[in-house]
Amino acid sequence: MASSDAQRFSTRAGLLLSVIGIAVGTGNIWRFPRISAEWW
Repeated sequence: MASSDAQRFSTRAGLLLSVIGIAVGTGNIWRFPRISAEWW
């Protein structure tokens, strides 16, 4: 499964932005059902 030419982030800023984006996206997935339930 591990390849010798595995892709990695070229900069620490790219990694940081990706981690922040994943965290925000995950938070929105958990938040959406609660907001939609309050709307009904």
